[in-house]
Amino acid sequence: MSVNHTGLFLLCFIVSTRTTHCLHNSTNGEQSFRIARRHRNPYDACTLEKIAYESSLLEKQWLGLAKSISSLKEYCHVQRAFADENEQWLRRTADARLGVPNVITQWVPDHIFSSFIHTWRCRSGAVTTESFIEPLAGALRHPYGWCNATMELRYDFLVPAVADAKTAKTGKNFLFDLGARTFDIGVGLSKTNSSLSAQKFLTDAYEDAGLAFDRMLLWEAAPYNASMIWRPVPEKLYPAYQYMNVEATDGNNLTNPFNVIQKICVPDDFVVVKLDIDNPVLESKFLYRLKTDDHLISLIDELFYEWNPVWDVAWSTMPSAYETLLHFRSRGVRAHGWI
Repeated sequence: MSVNHTGLFLLCFIVSTRTTHCLHNSTNGEQSFRIARRHRNPYDACTLEKIAYESSLLEKQWLGLAKSISSLKEYCHVQRAFADENEQWLRRTADARLGVPNVITQWVPDHIFSSFIHTWRCRSGAVTTESFIEPLAGALRHPYGWCNATMELRYDFLVPAVADAKTAKTGKNFLFDLGARTFDIGVGLSKTNSSLSAQKFLTDAYEDAGLAFDRMLLWEAAPYNASMIWRPVPEKLYPAYQYMNVEATDGNNLTNPFNVIQKICVPDDFVVVKLDIDNPVLESKFLYRLKTDDHLISLIDELFYEWNPVWDVAWSTMPSAYETLLHFRSRGVRAHGWI
């Protein structure tokens, strides 16, 4: 098991279909398995056969509710009914971030957290591993967002991958950020606020989880001068940092980030994509490409996507946002809502 102050008490998460190896542990009397780097134990080789996704009870409830809510007032009324579940959700992620002793051996509330079930074929027989992820719930962001303005721009509801996600992979760690802003300009803001910066959150979260990025490729349509782009970037990120101050497009050339992914990434790389360009029409084109391009989706391990409602028809589009993220999770991608 692993602990990560940005994530959760995860067993492991691996999407590579290549051969790897299983190390066997025992926790609370139950046998659990940790996937180790290839060649560490050549006598217990395992191959991933299947990934299944299981929605939690809370997620299943919201999959139904998303189809019936018709106003912000109604949404906030429904959210209040889930106060206990929301508190458990946020408390567990907070405990993991703060490194509370024994948090990884405590009960995981699986009626709240959804999970990926991995079936491995090993020399010693079949092995099943499980990794947890926050539920698809509410407005696909912080459970108190929209109903409490002070909670809207927070990341603490998310459960990104931890180092176990990389253990079956021998390649590089990539971040593709579509809608990057700058390192010190926060989400939804036009002024500096590094505590809300998506770039800072993502780099800190993955570095602390043992997944520091080897390359960061960032696209931003809003014009920034060189000083605004580079001044706030930590020097340690300079070798990895590649900033394109142009709009990401869905064209057939390399202005399309997805074409870049297919050109430079291989299955053994760990690839994170954040899609938040505040252009619902273009975002829908990117999402359609992800849904229909099997090779592209096979390269992506983790996806962050902000549902951007058109407010006069906001609630009618929510079921589609749920179905989109659920589709990607069913394909083995850790797909998250975003703020």
